[in-house]
Amino acid sequence: MARRWLLVSSHWLRHHRMCLAFLLCILTVTGIIQVWMIVLLAFCSGTVLSFDQPTRSSLIPMLVPRKDLMNAISLQTTVFNGAAVVGPALAGITIGLLANAGLFIGMTGSLTGYAGNFFLNGISYFGVLFVLYFIRVPREAIEQSTERRGPMLDSIRAALSAVGRDPVLPWILSGYGALLFFGPSNTLILPIFATQIFHLNAFQLGLLFSAAGLGTLIGAFTVASLGDFKHKGLLLLVSLFLWTISLIIFAFSRLFWLSLLVLLLFGISQNGVGATVITLAQLRVAPQMRGRVMSLNTLLIMGVRPLGDFAASGMIVLVGGPLTVIICALIVGGYSLYLLIGKPLIRTI
Repeated sequence: MARRWLLVSSHWLRHHRMCLAFLLCILTVTGIIQVWMIVLLAFCSGTVLSFDQPTRSSLIPMLVPRKDLMNAISLQTTVFNGAAVVGPALAGITIGLLANAGLFIGMTGSLTGYAGNFFLNGISYFGVLFVLYFIRVPREAIEQSTERRGPMLDSIRAALSAVGRDPVLPWILSGYGALLFFGPSNTLILPIFATQIFHLNAFQLGLLFSAAGLGTLIGAFTVASLGDFKHKGLLLLVSLFLWTISLIIFAFSRLFWLSLLVLLLFGISQNGVGATVITLAQLRVAPQMRGRVMSLNTLLIMGVRPLGDFAASGMIVLVGGPLTVIICALIVGGYSLYLLIGKPLIRTI
C-alpha cells in the first residue's frame, strides 16, 4: 500500500474509535450497558488500535528529518503518556461535575457522569481529525516509502526477514519482548500492592499510577533532549538495568514515599527502553519496511504484554505479588546481562 494512504487510514481509524466512544456513551447513559458489551467494545477498540499505532509510527519518519527522529518519537511518547497521567485525574473530576450537571437537565442515572466522560472522549477525536486533514507528507518521502503489498502472511514474513537481516535488531526486539512479557504491567501490580501491602485508599493508588506516569514523561523529555544520540545501544542496556533495579526495590519496599520514587525511576527507564527500541527499528530497516516492522512492535505491546500479565496473575495467586515481581525482574535483568556480555555489538550502535 502506498504511504500516501497512511493519512487516509489514520482518518478512517480515528473515525471508528470516535464512533466506539459515542456508542459506549449511548449504552451507558441509557443504562443498558453490560459487562459483555464493555469486553466487546474493548476488543473492537484494541483491533482498531493495532492498525492505528503502526500507521502513526510509519508517518513519523516521513515528516521529520532522520537526525530528529529520536526527538519526534520521544515527543510522541510524551503526548501519549501525558494523556495517561492527566486523563484519569481529569476524568475523576469531570465524572462528578457531569453527574451534577445531569441533574439540572433531569438525568438522574448513576452512570450519567461516566457517560458524559465517554461523550467528551468522542468529541476529542474531532480535533485529531481536523489536524490530520491538514498534514501534508513530502512527495519525495511518499515515493521513497511506496511499495506494493502482497498477501498478509507474505508481509509478515517480509517484516521478520527485514529484522532478521540486521545483526542487532532481533536481539533488541527480544530484549523489549522480554520486558513486556515478564514485566507485569502497572495496572496489574499496583492495585495488588496498594490493597495487600500498603493498604492504600483510591487517592493514594492514583499517586502510585501518577508517579509511574510522571517518570515516563521525564524519560521521554530526557530522551528527546539527547537528540541524535550516538550510543543508543548503551542507552537501551542502561535503561533495562535501571528498570530491573527499580522493580526489585519496589517489590521490597514497605515505605510509600520510597515506592513513589522507585516508580518514578521505573517510568523513566521503561520509556528509555521503548523509545530507543522504536527509534532503532525505524532507522535500521528500509523506509518501505517501517510500517511492517512497527506492526511487530505493536504486536509486542498489544499481544505479548497481555499474555505476560495473564501468566503473572497466575503466579501472583501462587506465590504473592512481591515474589512474583522479584522473579520477573530477575528474569529480565538476567537476559539484559546476557545482551550486555554476549552481544557486544549492541553496545556499539
